[in-house]
Amino acid sequence: MTQVLTVAIGPSMGIRARLVSGVFWTMVVAVAAQGSSLLSSIISARVLGREDYGRLAMLLSLVVTLTNFAGLGLGLTVTKFISEFRGQSPDRAGRMLGMCSLVTAATGLVYAATLVALAPWIATVFLKSPELVNEIRLCSIAVLFMTMNGYQAGALQGMETFSALARIAVIMGPITIALTLALSWSFHLPGGAMATGIVAMLSWGLHQIMLRRETRRRNIRIRYDHLRRELPLLRGFALPAAISAIVGGIAITGASAAVARQPGGFAELAVFSAANTLRTIALFMPSLVSRVSMPVLCNLQATRDARYQRTLWTCLVFNAGLTAVSAVVLYSLAPLALWMFGRGFVASRTMPALLLASAVAETIAVGWYQVICSHGKMWTQLAICCLWSCVLLGGTMWSVETGGAAALAGAYLAAWTLAAALYAAASRRLLQNGSFSSPTCRN
Repeated sequence: MTQVLTVAIGPSMGIRARLVSGVFWTMVVAVAAQGSSLLSSIISARVLGREDYGRLAMLLSLVVTLTNFAGLGLGLTVTKFISEFRGQSPDRAGRMLGMCSLVTAATGLVYAATLVALAPWIATVFLKSPELVNEIRLCSIAVLFMTMNGYQAGALQGMETFSALARIAVIMGPITIALTLALSWSFHLPGGAMATGIVAMLSWGLHQIMLRRETRRRNIRIRYDHLRRELPLLRGFALPAAISAIVGGIAITGASAAVARQPGGFAELAVFSAANTLRTIALFMPSLVSRVSMPVLCNLQATRDARYQRTLWTCLVFNAGLTAVSAVVLYSLAPLALWMFGRGFVASRTMPALLLASAVAETIAVGWYQVICSHGKMWTQLAICCLWSCVLLGGTMWSVETGGAAALAGAYLAAWTLAAALYAAASRRLLQNGSFSSPTCRN
């Protein structure tokens, strides 16, 4: 039965068909998720005003950072190894899922409780905004459920069940918009924080249902026995991935906080957040392709398939070209797009230009990063991430007093440009050497 399912959904399907099908369903996911996120952002900006919207953006950045810490890189880890184990070793796939469920539940609880306990210090000392204590505590709900959900989304991607993720996104889109509007209108800034937590909880529940359904279809039983057998995978892959997430999260939150701590900093951060939606739009299609190509490349690399390099180059060139064209178009539309957030959000042309240029550099970096990840060279990834973080945080702090939020945008461009060059150099060395990671599908 397992072999029949593997043939039906797995490597025997042509690479082009797998990519096209995956991109289609991932596009549905992204349209629903990012569309609802964009509308929610516009609603929040209109209802809360520029200052409180800036505070909400800072809180969401804090949530994402803590979630990255608590997740320990297990979302990426489970994507890689489920894509390798799903056909050749379903028992190992089940143990990986069991281990991730236990770890993320524990770390999610620890980080959520820590956020509640440290909320006065974070608000008073770190953000210099003591009035945000209650809102920070409300965000602990989002930290808990987003942490527990990370490995579930990664597992569904690893099984290439993008249609299941699409169904979740279509359901959650209207719910996100409705909750954001109702709670922000009723409770203002605390309502925005509450909406984030409730959305995370509902999303976790839907992912849990879909994951159970898909594992049953593939005869993968989530197991909690003999978990020690999988510890070497965690040490060699998840550990550097987790440290990378922590280092990167510190840099992102620290850079945002550097802007927020300036006079009028929350207003500056609100304008940056609005302008950053253009960068998000430019990365829309490339991110879809990358989400699909990652598990496909991991699967091809694990089976030493000769189509690996052709698939890599096709995705990389397509994504880079598409992002460059999108950046040019979006730059011309920037004033109109930012006006939708309100008159006070129309930034100078410099900030959108810097952010859109960073989107191009990021796309190239992510394309080469997939070589590093699929070969399991995550300690190399950690070294590059540390340099990226130093440039982002250091660049922002060096020029924030004179540049404001534009300094943050410029630091993103510098950091991603450096990362793209370093990923490319490391990846080309791996490809020239014909390097493959050691087989991981032994029982």
